[in-house]
Amino acid sequence: MYNFDELKNILPSLENDGIYKNLPHILRGMEKEGLRQTRDGQLAQTEHPKSLGSALTNKYITTDYSEALIEFITPVFKETEELQSFLTNIHSFARKNLPKGESFWCHSMPCILTAEEDIPIANYGSSNIGKMKHIYRHGLAWRYTRRMQTIAGMHFNFSYPEEFWKFLHKRENSSLSLKDFKSVRYFDLIRNFKRHVWLLFYFTGSSPALCKSFLSGQKHTLQSFDDCTAYMPHATSLRMSDLGYTNNEQQQLKVSFNSIEEYTNSLSKAIDTPSEEFQKIGIKVDGKYRQLNDNILQIENEFYNIIRPKRTTKSGEKPTSALRDRGVEYLEIRMLDINPFEKTGISSEQIHLLDTFMLSCLLSPSPSIDKEEDKKIKANQEKAILEGRDPKLEIEYFDSKESFKELAKSCLDNLALTAKLLDKNFTTTAYSESIINAQKALEDPSKTPSGKILEEMKKGTCSYYPFARNISAQHNNTFLNHKVPKAQLKHFQDEAVESISRQKEIENSDSISFDEFLSDYFSRK
Repeated sequence: MYNFDELKNILPSLENDGIYKNLPHILRGMEKEGLRQTRDGQLAQTEHPKSLGSALTNKYITTDYSEALIEFITPVFKETEELQSFLTNIHSFARKNLPKGESFWCHSMPCILTAEEDIPIANYGSSNIGKMKHIYRHGLAWRYTRRMQTIAGMHFNFSYPEEFWKFLHKRENSSLSLKDFKSVRYFDLIRNFKRHVWLLFYFTGSSPALCKSFLSGQKHTLQSFDDCTAYMPHATSLRMSDLGYTNNEQQQLKVSFNSIEEYTNSLSKAIDTPSEEFQKIGIKVDGKYRQLNDNILQIENEFYNIIRPKRTTKSGEKPTSALRDRGVEYLEIRMLDINPFEKTGISSEQIHLLDTFMLSCLLSPSPSIDKEEDKKIKANQEKAILEGRDPKLEIEYFDSKESFKELAKSCLDNLALTAKLLDKNFTTTAYSESIINAQKALEDPSKTPSGKILEEMKKGTCSYYPFARNISAQHNNTFLNHKVPKAQLKHFQDEAVESISRQKEIENSDSISFDEFLSDYFSRK
């Protein structure tokens, strides 16, 4: 189960049954975050640019936690090249519409931060839904500090086409409805993803170091690279460490991924369960909201996990209700750092590796996760994050400890079988090449993104900040010089204008007070 060993027995029969005809496309979308920085390398204090439209209603450009944290949302694409092209175009359009003197910070860990109160919380206007989004982020600031709202990442949205699910449903002779079958199998995939994610951190982690300004007032165990930079010598993704969105309440959450019922029930319980710690903050103090409620989770989105099952929601619908009623639609992979060596934040090779990894997780046996295995999964994840490139690293493997490198080598050998299947299906060699290059990076940790970052810093004898700023400048110049196709440019411009009109319509249509709106939202099951 921990090295995809069953694939050699499963894949040949799938090939014989015609999987090639039924996996015509893999559907992918991306949510890419990025900070706006000033000319002197500090966090931008300006409002979200009006030329980019409404952060509340623009389909492609919004903000995440901080007003300075822009988020690009792509449509769903069947081809990796189309996804990358859209990301390049949207970056270029946005970069050309930033206020004078501002540019994008192209890394997961933030640029220079000053006082906590200088980190602006995202604003979404005067509508009830806009206020709810803003107050939710205020709650995050109270619970986790505002500094957490400057961390950026890549959210990779992933699903399989309907033809594939019909093929698998028929092949397995399932008595479940197609909707329920898809949900069961997506949760199978999720559990195996969690079991094996230590492998992905090694190949995609891109935050082994950070600016010490981020750590102001925080307790930590990081080492000093120099006066300005903190790091861990073998770290892969400090963004995903306990420096990120964690606290005692989140760590105590027991959210089950063994079924859609257990998942939604455990999340709903967390949303309805008061927290002694968060009660101390208060909900409404001196007439102003500090948080939406004082429960363990304000809303479902506050549950931070490396991967989440998703379903597009209707207006006013809770995510858990959408999942219960209509099943899993796609998966959101949330553990990806921004790769600073790629202008879009992710390479096509990384996407091919993810495709291979995801299909291997789906097709491998995936028993339920009990409490003991859950502890081992979390321990392996933490080791991969903080020590992933340590050649002596060992991780939990059933009832023993095994060499990280040897176990990773075994996994890659098995993933190579899935890569060959995908190559044949899509008439390419890209999938096998992604595994070959991963095998090279396993032998030489300096070839991983996190390894390359530290190598570049040591080679240039510079801190994290000047290294990161230099690469950001290169990408910003690329975006400024890139010519967005006329039709695509007009589409972005029209969406920006129309999104402002949509926000005004929402604000004008509100007929109840915010207190009533919030009460109504939380009363829904």
